[in-house]
Amino acid sequence: LDFLRDFIIGDAWEIAAGLAITLVALGLISHLWRGSEVLGFVLAGVVVGLTWWSLQRAASH
Repeated sequence: LDFLRDFIIGDAWEIAAGLAITLVALGLISHLWRGSEVLGFVLAGVVVGLTWWSLQRAASH
């Protein structure tokens, strides 16, 4: 179990939490508003934003 936690979350728990919150929010939005075409773009934007934030954080250390 510790291996899976370290493999999935690793040292960047903020990134994992941000992605989990985003997926829950997108799931709720898609359930409430059927046919929402922008969900893929929102998810892509969040992934790009989290990646940028992670790279900025790694570069500053």
